[in-house]
Amino acid sequence: MKRVWFVLMLCASLLEAYTYKGCYRDNNARDLSGYSFSSDAMQIGDCATLCKKKGFSYMGLQYSSYCFCGNSFGKYGKATNCDMPCSGEKDKVCGGSWANSIYELEKRSFSLYDYFHYDVNVEPWFKEWSVVAVPLESDQKVGKIPNSNQRFGWKYPVVDIGDAMPPKYANKAALYLHPVSPQQPTVLKRTLRIGHNNEMMHIRVAGNRNGDFTLIVKANNQEIFKQSVDGKSWHEYNISLSQYLGQNIDIAVEIAASGWYFEYAFIDEISFGTKQTPQAKQEKKIQMKIDECGIYQDPSGESYLQHRSVKLDRNNMTIFASCKVHNAKKGTEVAGSWYYVSPTGKRELISTKAFALPKDMVEDYITFYIQSNNMTSWPRGKYEVIISAQGKEYAHVNFSF
Repeated sequence: MKRVWFVLMLCASLLEAYTYKGCYRDNNARDLSGYSFSSDAMQIGDCATLCKKKGFSYMGLQYSSYCFCGNSFGKYGKATNCDMPCSGEKDKVCGGSWANSIYELEKRSFSLYDYFHYDVNVEPWFKEWSVVAVPLESDQKVGKIPNSNQRFGWKYPVVDIGDAMPPKYANKAALYLHPVSPQQPTVLKRTLRIGHNNEMMHIRVAGNRNGDFTLIVKANNQEIFKQSVDGKSWHEYNISLSQYLGQNIDIAVEIAASGWYFEYAFIDEISFGTKQTPQAKQEKKIQMKIDECGIYQDPSGESYLQHRSVKLDRNNMTIFASCKVHNAKKGTEVAGSWYYVSPTGKRELISTKAFALPKDMVEDYITFYIQSNNMTSWPRGKYEVIISAQGKEYAHVNFSF
């Protein structure tokens, strides 16, 4: 399947701003390796314009006439010899011998939490994060997901939207994102104080069903985690922050391209905390539950719970009971027992249907059905269905004709 992507451009007014970050060493394996050029009339603004146009976050000027672009810097440490004038701007400094004058190329920064604060799906954990780069349309609005009328951002339920196709079983809502360009990632940032020596960052994330992306986590601009993430399932990563004990650090989560083929990213959760002991993990064991049960007839053959609003027909030979199952293991035996409740209140068992779950279920529907066998219609009166699993009753559903 050939991918079609609409190019989303940032306004020209954003291309001019840059902030000096310091003097940093370079090496044959360049510190900023995304793109480079040289000019006998080099000016800082020329370097900034081209690096920004190429989609990079940082630029480095070196030896008067060289410009380097990249999305990170500093792997060789700081330098003290940025003392050479720019070849086309003699009153400005353009690095030194194997030393880069580093500048950050400023982009539009806004709180995505505020931007979507009217959306009932936004989750509280996100209010501390800002988005430094995100796909934008020319009017500065968040870009639309291709082949849909919806913009990137918070979505619930977590389902296919246009070309964005997340895996099943998100915990609740998810943040739909995409890199800005093949070179420029979408970036989430926040500041955090590390108060424990076993502090961890936990992230639950997935790629698109037809592709993958590169997840990069940085602390104080230093890469501490990098992972290719596909969309076969949700992936959970724990990243240690213990080396920053007692410090305020800037955390950046980058959604970077990995081949520019369905690079969508879906973030289900980002949280911070300490490592759990085995005992604590045992205490937090998730319990199975069954809820949201309903009774319906389904002449269309589509066994979804929302069809339960169909008026029941006593002459229809089949009635369905559907429930949502949470956190159940493959092989768990679930049973639905159907009862007729007589006018005196006595329950008379009609039938019991039981089966073993064919897979692990984080959150999914199960359906039982019963046919009226040789009866020409269902007797008038009240009925009850009891849903049980491994001998424990989980749900009761009542209906009547």
